[in-house]
Amino acid sequence: MHTVLNWLNAVWQFVVGFFPYLAKLLEHLVLKLFGELADGIVALVSAIPVPDFVQNAGGLVSAVPASVWWFADVVQFKFGLAVVLSAYLLRFCLRALPGFF
Repeated sequence: MHTVLNWLNAVWQFVVGFFPYLAKLLEHLVLKLFGELADGIVALVSAIPVPDFVQNAGGLVSAVPASVWWFADVVQFKFGLAVVLSAYLLRFCLRALPGFF
Protein backbone atom coordinates (compact mmCIF):
# COMPACT_ATOMS: atom_id res chain seq x y z
CA MET A 1 0.00 0.00 0.00
CA HIS A 2 2.87 2.35 0.83
CA THR A 3 4.36 1.83 -2.66
CA VAL A 4 1.07 2.66 -4.36
CA LEU A 5 0.74 5.87 -2.33
CA ASN A 6 4.30 6.86 -3.21
CA TRP A 7 3.57 6.20 -6.88
CA LEU A 8 0.33 8.22 -6.77
CA ASN A 9 2.17 11.04 -4.99
CA ALA A 10 4.86 11.02 -7.69
CA VAL A 11 2.21 11.10 -10.43
CA TRP A 12 0.43 13.96 -8.66
CA GLN A 13 3.67 15.95 -8.33
CA PHE A 14 4.34 15.41 -12.03
CA VAL A 15 0.87 16.66 -12.98
CA VAL A 16 1.14 19.71 -10.70
CA GLY A 17 4.62 20.49 -12.01
CA PHE A 18 3.46 20.12 -15.62
CA PHE A 19 0.74 22.80 -15.45
CA PRO A 20 3.10 25.82 -15.54
CA TYR A 21 4.69 24.43 -18.70
CA LEU A 22 1.26 23.79 -20.21
CA ALA A 23 0.18 27.36 -19.33
CA LYS A 24 3.34 28.76 -20.99
CA LEU A 25 2.66 26.64 -24.08
CA LEU A 26 -0.93 27.85 -24.34
CA GLU A 27 0.19 31.45 -23.83
CA HIS A 28 2.76 31.06 -26.59
CA LEU A 29 0.19 29.52 -28.95
CA VAL A 30 -2.35 32.29 -28.31
CA LEU A 31 0.26 35.02 -28.86
CA LYS A 32 1.48 33.31 -32.03
CA LEU A 33 -2.08 32.97 -33.34
CA PHE A 34 -2.82 36.63 -32.57
CA GLY A 35 0.41 37.69 -34.30
CA GLU A 36 -0.44 35.68 -37.41
CA LEU A 37 -3.96 37.10 -37.43
CA ALA A 38 -2.64 40.66 -37.11
CA ASP A 39 -0.15 40.04 -39.94
CA GLY A 40 -2.99 38.73 -42.10
CA ILE A 41 -5.11 41.80 -41.42
CA VAL A 42 -2.19 44.08 -42.27
CA ALA A 43 -1.58 42.19 -45.51
CA LEU A 44 -5.27 42.41 -46.38
CA VAL A 45 -5.42 46.16 -45.76
CA SER A 46 -2.17 46.67 -47.68
CA ALA A 47 -3.65 44.86 -50.69
CA ILE A 48 -6.46 47.43 -51.02
CA PRO A 49 -5.59 49.77 -53.90
CA VAL A 50 -5.36 53.51 -53.30
CA PRO A 51 -8.20 55.43 -55.01
CA ASP A 52 -7.34 57.96 -57.70
CA PHE A 53 -8.73 60.94 -55.78
CA VAL A 54 -6.30 60.23 -52.92
CA GLN A 55 -3.34 60.15 -55.30
CA ASN A 56 -4.41 63.54 -56.67
CA ALA A 57 -4.80 65.07 -53.19
CA GLY A 58 -1.40 66.79 -53.46
CA GLY A 59 -2.80 69.26 -55.97
CA LEU A 60 -5.76 70.00 -53.72
CA VAL A 61 -3.56 70.57 -50.68
CA SER A 62 -1.30 72.97 -52.55
CA ALA A 63 -4.36 75.05 -53.56
CA VAL A 64 -5.22 75.84 -49.90
CA PRO A 65 -4.21 79.43 -49.00
CA ALA A 66 -1.63 80.14 -46.30
CA SER A 67 -4.21 81.83 -44.06
CA VAL A 68 -6.16 78.57 -43.83
CA TRP A 69 -3.01 76.66 -42.86
CA TRP A 70 -2.27 79.28 -40.19
CA PHE A 71 -5.80 78.97 -38.76
CA ALA A 72 -5.64 75.16 -38.80
CA ASP A 73 -2.36 75.34 -36.90
CA VAL A 74 -3.73 77.78 -34.32
CA VAL A 75 -6.82 75.67 -33.55
CA GLN A 76 -4.73 72.45 -33.54
CA PHE A 77 -6.79 70.88 -36.32
CA LYS A 78 -4.42 67.92 -36.63
CA PHE A 79 -4.83 66.92 -32.96
CA GLY A 80 -8.60 67.47 -33.03
CA LEU A 81 -9.03 65.34 -36.13
CA ALA A 82 -7.05 62.51 -34.52
CA VAL A 83 -9.21 62.66 -31.38
CA VAL A 84 -12.48 62.67 -33.33
CA LEU A 85 -11.43 59.77 -35.56
CA SER A 86 -10.28 57.76 -32.53
CA ALA A 87 -13.62 58.39 -30.82
CA TYR A 88 -15.53 57.23 -33.91
CA LEU A 89 -13.40 54.10 -34.13
CA LEU A 90 -14.00 53.30 -30.46
CA ARG A 91 -17.74 53.90 -30.91
CA PHE A 92 -17.79 51.55 -33.88
CA CYS A 93 -15.95 48.85 -31.94
CA LEU A 94 -18.26 49.13 -28.95
CA ARG A 95 -21.53 49.21 -30.90
CA ALA A 96 -21.05 47.32 -34.12
CA LEU A 97 -18.83 44.55 -32.80
CA PRO A 98 -20.45 43.40 -29.52
CA GLY A 99 -18.32 40.26 -29.32
CA PHE A 100 -15.14 42.25 -29.83
CA PHE A 101 -14.79 43.17 -26.13
